[in-house]
Amino acid sequence: MPRKYTRKTDRVSTEELERALEEVQGKTIRQVGKEMKICRMTIKRYMDKKKVGEVTKPGYERTAAAKHVFNETMEKELADHIETLAAMFHGTGFAQRNNIDMPSSRYHLACRILEATSL
Repeated sequence: MPRKYTRKTDRVSTEELERALEEVQGKTIRQVGKEMKICRMTIKRYMDKKKVGEVTKPGYERTAAAKHVFNETMEKELADHIETLAAMFHGTGFAQRNNIDMPSSRYHLACRILEATSL
């Protein structure tokens, strides 16, 4: 019979960690951890990330940022490339879906049927 996993610790919000960092200025990390009931390693890990500048937004936005494939410049370059391809007659499907008038010669070039070839 499968067991149901129960989490043994609670997640700490970013606001609580910020308050803990403010209190660490006058006390040790262990003392602050005991007072605020936050693991000392959680506070230390957050301090280290804050020093390096790796602290990002909490929740889904942090997870989504970690899973980005392209950075902003690459994404802009890809968007420009797609627009260039669309301008070079590769985007006729978009024109058909949105009922945009196009010359028949462009439509014919983009939608021609492939023919068999011999080697």
